[in-house]
Amino acid sequence: MLDLPDTWYEVIGVRTLERTAVAHLPDGTRIVATANDADNTDPRAGGLTADASR
Repeated sequence: MLDLPDTWYEVIGVRTLERTAVAHLPDGTRIVATANDADNTDPRAGGLTADASR
């Protein structure tokens, strides 16, 4: 079985879309993959700035 939930969240005016795929294998194993469109360089999103990364 494969679950494919999409979600979004907004923090300090920065909206992020997140997609997750969860595979449920017959032996009970779960495999999870997640991707998002977060801009990790945007200081509003809490990412690193040029000064902070030195």
